[in-house]
Amino acid sequence: MMNLKESRLVVDLDKYLALTGLILSCALTAYFILRAGNNLYALTGIFTFISCLFWLFMRKSADLSCKVMGDAFRFRLLVSVFFILLFFSILTVRLRPEIYERPMVYFIATALMAGIVALEILFSQQRYHWIILSQAMIIGISVAWSQMLIFPTSVLGIDPSYHEVFTYRILEAGTLPGSEDYASFPLFHLTVGAQMLFAEISYKHATMLTVSLAQIICNVVFIYLIGSFLFENKKIGLMAGLLLAVSHHQISMSFISVPNSYAAIFILVSLYLLFIKKQDKRHYTKMLAIIVLITLIFTHTLTAMCMAILLFVSWITVFVYSLLHSQKVSPVSLNLAVGFFFMMFAWWIYASRSFQALVRLFEWGFRIDYFVDVPVIASSYSVPFWEQIFSNMPTFIFFSLSFIGVLYMIAHKENHYLWIMAVVGVTPLFLGYSSYMTGHSIIEHRWWYFSQLLLSLPLAVTILLLSTWRQRSTTIISFIVLISIAGLTFLMILNPIANEDNHAFSKNTGIRQALTESEIQAVRSVSEMWSGIIKADSYYVFNQAWGGYTMSTFDEELDRGDYSSLGRYLSLIRTATMYEPFRFYSSVYRFDFDPGEKLSEHGISQIYNCGSVSGYLGV
Repeated sequence: MMNLKESRLVVDLDKYLALTGLILSCALTAYFILRAGNNLYALTGIFTFISCLFWLFMRKSADLSCKVMGDAFRFRLLVSVFFILLFFSILTVRLRPEIYERPMVYFIATALMAGIVALEILFSQQRYHWIILSQAMIIGISVAWSQMLIFPTSVLGIDPSYHEVFTYRILEAGTLPGSEDYASFPLFHLTVGAQMLFAEISYKHATMLTVSLAQIICNVVFIYLIGSFLFENKKIGLMAGLLLAVSHHQISMSFISVPNSYAAIFILVSLYLLFIKKQDKRHYTKMLAIIVLITLIFTHTLTAMCMAILLFVSWITVFVYSLLHSQKVSPVSLNLAVGFFFMMFAWWIYASRSFQALVRLFEWGFRIDYFVDVPVIASSYSVPFWEQIFSNMPTFIFFSLSFIGVLYMIAHKENHYLWIMAVVGVTPLFLGYSSYMTGHSIIEHRWWYFSQLLLSLPLAVTILLLSTWRQRSTTIISFIVLISIAGLTFLMILNPIANEDNHAFSKNTGIRQALTESEIQAVRSVSEMWSGIIKADSYYVFNQAWGGYTMSTFDEELDRGDYSSLGRYLSLIRTATMYEPFRFYSSVYRFDFDPGEKLSEHGISQIYNCGSVSGYLGV
């Protein structure tokens, strides 16, 4: 009887996984087209099919040893071009024609900067690697901070408005407000609050100098360290750091800055410490890893849950690896995974309200409508198919191409660490994607963020494999790397997820989740004249209601077409929502009529107009 370890299935596991991927991707494509009627998400199956097919063709000749030799002259030339482009990109933002919008030329210059850094990786020598890492961080900082700074008085996104007010409450009271949910997970707010006191700066600038900066630096550095350790090839680590710096979910979380994204820093830190702990005979690294894991529990529930899953998956992966190949010791012991889980669970039960929220979530069956509420009029909102493709293309390309890198890592049976990173990387992606398909919700976009953190390494492997396949010349390799990195970067930094201001290619889906100074001042002005309830769009309300204003959304009235009932409130309509998409309940909507005229038809008069905001009240 053939030994399991010598069976064809085990020896060529990557091949059979790719064949399984071909079958499943065909089934997925057919399901979305024929059953779900969703041609857009059928592209996920098509891209996955192409990636699996590519691997089957190249698996025998796949080689990561880069044939491009280090060239100091070319490297210095590329560095000079990078900083010229950086200066030019800053200049375009400084001289922008629209005060609240970065020009298109900025995005082109930034994409070229990423392509130049990718070429530097090819021609670099080891002593220059710190320069490349710094350049990757500079790109990440530029893309995130440029949009934070063009809205000087407003935080970006919805959740940051709450966290801003909560941090100010901590500073005013000198203690943690016990009635708040985040009183049990205060690390984010204490970090930002300490910076505010120390530097005497605003909340927004404090988050930039602490949380946002830490996310960009730590994520880039630790994915580089993990890649360098796993492959013993620093160029793979550098490429992974660059891809992570320009990935759209990473950029989004860098300028939104919430406890969830802050806690995600500790995922990569923990994995790296657990990977290298075997080299530390005195167990200092293991102790440090445990401290980092405990810190993660006190930072955010969802990220802690993700880490618990990844620890169990890591242990299971090595257990399966030992059955199929040689016996290996897992860097994550079962005791550590179980201990982390019970510590996390105990904290949720005894020290916070999160366990009750989790119980309610299970009772509701993780229904997607708990998180995503699509109103009647928004359900008929039509977005051109090409725009849907543009908005989703970066996600599809990023994840589907990373599968080639995952299969490469599975094919290398001699290194169980590669197996761990491959399986750990696809786990959050599988959880987020399967929950979406089954109509349940685990806040998918947060899990896709975790996936990008982990899958940037397999994606780097894919880029280098495809560029060096079939022994190409240095010129061809350089061209493929430049075009692929610059093109993917351009798609990701212009994606509505990572881009709050310039929606030239997403006119029907891009939402500006930031307020201009005029819009902020409008609420202050009308609140001095009106003591009743102020009605406005949901983002306007969520952003400003934490400031003590009595505000509520008019989503329900618009959904019912009940405009007359708005007469007893002061309704504020931002000019931006009249001509651009805006947040409506949990979806995106764009007016196909003039809301001011609708209100006027029901006897509601305009009593305020500052150019950016109009106020209506029944007389």
